[in-house]
Amino acid sequence: MQKISTCNLRPGMIVALNIYNTNGNKLLTKGTILNKTYIDRLNALYIPGIYVSLGNPTLDINTPEDILKESVRVEATKALYRAFQKCQLTEDLDTKSLTDTTNMIIDNLLQNSNNIIQMTEIRKFDTYTFSHSISVCVLSTIIGILKQYSKKRLYEIAFGALLHDIGKLKIPLEILNKNGRLTAEEMNVMKKHSELGFFLLRKIKIFL
Repeated sequence: MQKISTCNLRPGMIVALNIYNTNGNKLLTKGTILNKTYIDRLNALYIPGIYVSLGNPTLDINTPEDILKESVRVEATKALYRAFQKCQLTEDLDTKSLTDTTNMIIDNLLQNSNNIIQMTEIRKFDTYTFSHSISVCVLSTIIGILKQYSKKRLYEIAFGALLHDIGKLKIPLEILNKNGRLTAEEMNVMKKHSELGFFLLRKIKIFL
């Protein structure tokens, strides 16, 4: 199994891992043979890359499983997507849903804590498998577990990681989803997302 950038995909390649979009819906199933339509769709959705089969059963079978259960990953991505949608429309956040999501991720990682020390799964934490925020949450929590943080502190880290990019809700879509290099002016707008996120969360008054 090897990761290939979407721009380098070719018809006939075989999908090695299920592919999900940013709201947790399955786009393509493991074992799907790519055609031009599928590849064009992946490009249109800004999926940066996917894992494809190497055609060698030994190499594919020996690839380690995700450290986060697929069901947990999908539910977490859906919950975060819904929370961001609501926040964009109402500037209010479903903290109950995000709390449940945060605890679900932490519990799953703690159950697999004996495998975390190997850190062999980090290479799978990319934007095609997880939304970026889920990826940051997982990696931040892993670091906290390795440092033997309390569950309360793990929660604070994980919850903050889930929301670290929420300011992008305030960035114009034509900049956020631009297919190509940003201009200097556009990059300056993009750089403001951290500050915009800070003010948005302060307005909502998030309390951990």
